[in-house]
Amino acid sequence: MIDFQYIVSTPQPEVPRRLLAELPEFTGKAMVLKGGPRAGKSTLQRHLMRQQELALYCNPEDTRLYGMTPADFPTLEAVIAEQMPDGGVLFLYELQEVGG
Repeated sequence: MIDFQYIVSTPQPEVPRRLLAELPEFTGKAMVLKGGPRAGKSTLQRHLMRQQELALYCNPEDTRLYGMTPADFPTLEAVIAEQMPDGGVLFLYELQEVGG
């Protein structure tokens, strides 16, 4: 059984971020958000996710993914293709937590 958490794009009071307008459009390539602690990376990611028609979110710190390694990415890719056959955007959070 596959368990997904869907981010509901309900209106929430948020401060518009100037950086959001300066980011390039998604082009099918990876985009990395990096910065120091409490710099707003997670908030910016949530803004980006709400802009997408279809998005999946994967957090390797989720206890259900404990022990995930780079060898598991082909399986992740297959699940994504199954869930989003017409395409979409995958958001990986705390990817550095995957060993190797």
